Amino acid sequence: QLSAFINKLKRAIAENLKAASEGTKLRAVMEGNPFVFELSEDRQASFHAKLKHLLGHPPSDFFAGAKTYFEQLALDPKTDTEKWKEVGLQGIADLCVLQHDQSVDNILQKSIASLPDIPFLCVCQCLEHESPSAALTLAISQRLGLSMQNPILVASALKAMSQSNSQDIRTQDIYAILQSPIRSNPEILSTLATRCSHDLKQSQLTLPFLEALALLPVEAFKRIVVEILYQPGMRPTIMAACRNPERSETLAIAIGALFGTDKTV
Repeated sequence: QLSAFINKLKRAIAENLKAASEGTKLRAVMEGNPFVFELSEDRQASFHAKLKHLLGHPPSDFFAGAKTYFEQLALDPKTDTEKWKEVGLQGIADLCVLQHDQSVDNILQKSIASLPDIPFLCVCQCLEHESPSAALTLAISQRLGLSMQNPILVASALKAMSQSNSQDIRTQDIYAILQSPIRSNPEILSTLATRCSHDLKQSQLTLPFLEALALLPVEAFKRIVVEILYQPGMRPTIMAACRNPERSETLAIAIGALFGTDKTV
């Protein structure tokens, strides 16, 4: 597949070089290529912000407006929150990629609590591949704690904190989620399995996570557990939790279905 991709790319470039020399119309090099995909709008915004930052280029024209909105909200939580509709997603991405700057970090952490849901989700999406500071992680965690009735907000907050070095904060949040009514929400469990699997290595989280997974249909339980078992370092932890004598009957049945046995590993 890789060689086919390279050959297709070489042919397209050759055709464009010929077209350029003859003065005819060029075509998109990757047009119709099955290996090409288009990023979602939020991913594109984060990519552009990250690339500009790495290249030492100034942020987009949307940055100033976003910064002003977040500054106003940080200073006065009663600021007209509807003004977020005038803030471009690219501006939020530009702001988040600069979260390592102390002034920007302060603005973000002080505005998180007052942000309407939609811009909060945008901030979380833009922080997914960043490493937020302890203070910013705590602010997101506190917002998570107030959003336990909304699995989408909780999952987004977890993603935003997933790369943070403040594992203790994240551990407390994950444990609280796994004891809550939303513990079996597919979005929550998917986020934990894909973004926070390194946290699930902790024994106090592994069994509660499997218990929550066992509340899903058996096929979903099997699919997610199999994926986790193949992640580096996860197999011993998962297998130990599967053998835990304190596991529930529901989990025992799900494990039996996974390994093709009668409620035992």
